[in-house]
Amino acid sequence: MKFLLLLTFLSTSLLANDNISKLKAIKTLSKFAFGSCNKEYKPQPMWKYIIKDEPQLFLWGGDNIYGDKGPNKDDLLLKYLIQNRKKGYVKLKKSAPIIGIWDDHDYGTNNGNSDYIKKYISQQLFQDFMMIPKGSTRRAQEGIYTSYTFGEAGKQVKFLLLDNRFHLTDKNSKLPSVLGPAQWLWLKNELRNSQAQVHFIVSGIPFLPEKMIHTEEWADYPREKERLLNLLKQYKTKGVFFLSGDKHFSAITYNHGYPEFMSSGLTHETSAALIPWLRTKFPKSFFKINYGLVTIDWNARPIILKIQIKNEDGTALEQRYKLYNNRFVKSAF
Repeated sequence: MKFLLLLTFLSTSLLANDNISKLKAIKTLSKFAFGSCNKEYKPQPMWKYIIKDEPQLFLWGGDNIYGDKGPNKDDLLLKYLIQNRKKGYVKLKKSAPIIGIWDDHDYGTNNGNSDYIKKYISQQLFQDFMMIPKGSTRRAQEGIYTSYTFGEAGKQVKFLLLDNRFHLTDKNSKLPSVLGPAQWLWLKNELRNSQAQVHFIVSGIPFLPEKMIHTEEWADYPREKERLLNLLKQYKTKGVFFLSGDKHFSAITYNHGYPEFMSSGLTHETSAALIPWLRTKFPKSFFKINYGLVTIDWNARPIILKIQIKNEDGTALEQRYKLYNNRFVKSAF
């Protein structure tokens, strides 16, 4: 047993060091892939297309495994092991570093919140999957939130990876919260001290869309949503772009003066019966299995950010944004 534990520790350390080295090697971030809702027990055809796109990194958007569904239900460790042995994913990790967040199914329970009793175990297993070093301070904090910054001044990108599970309270509670006090303080400091030109704010549940029935979004917590919007206004945060998942379809939306790219469905799709209604809520959407590709053209004046929803046939939907007065607005070219 001691030998197996030592072997696991050494393996995790080697993977973590390799992932960190790849992240540090990114001098100017100009292209990354993004996806969510990935059932480890289903076929995963998207990896070969993601690899072909040669992203500089891959971003998990949550529900990276389905710990509470399918075969081996509730065995998170085994499910992560299965995912880590998927041939396409193994190849991706060799070519690009990995960062990301979780959502409810890899947290461990459907629509899970702060009451989930196994959340500390889930956190450590998630950090192993994300190849976080064993001695990292991230393993000691409550929640998986973190940030990454890439590039030199003038071409700097910052990812703010939010944890919308660990501190989540019931939306009908007296003081409903998504992030919790410590994470709000962290986020405030990250925004206040940032010098980046582009900020990707990543949430497992959609931030900008309006309230829907039978699903989760920040609109269920209007005060929390308004609090984040006010922080962005207070610190004049440049180039904000929201990234999310969860819905089992992908969509590009714009609300409150900001764009959001919802990339969802690496292995499965939403119910066909819901598609006509969903199209009325999300006109720019795609309902087959897919992934997202984000490209930043730093040489364009102004900076151009291209969003692509992609599948095995290539680009299903595309939208370009230009950075105008430090905000991304739609661009025709």
